[in-house]
Amino acid sequence: MKLDLIPKFWRNNAPAKSYTDNYWTDGYNLYSYKLPIGITTEAGRKILYNYTVSADNFISATTSRHVNLAAFYADEKLHPGEPMCSNLLHAVTDHDL
Repeated sequence: MKLDLIPKFWRNNAPAKSYTDNYWTDGYNLYSYKLPIGITTEAGRKILYNYTVSADNFISATTSRHVNLAAFYADEKLHPGEPMCSNLLHAVTDHDL
């Protein structure tokens, strides 16, 4: 499958893999190689981790491209080291109670 279609499948909660198997989604999580670059919260929000040069979290040119392709489909883009914003943290924490 073409690379630019993978994030659209992620957005629609459907599994998809690129023709190289380096960019893929199980419908809920989005991966660049084996690195999770996107998740889906319990509420259905798509969170993308910003592994790009502009965020000072560069992994590789390919991973940066994967992140940039998915940015349009994400509800929120976070710095990978940044804790989830408070409303997302409550969604995760409250579920575990």
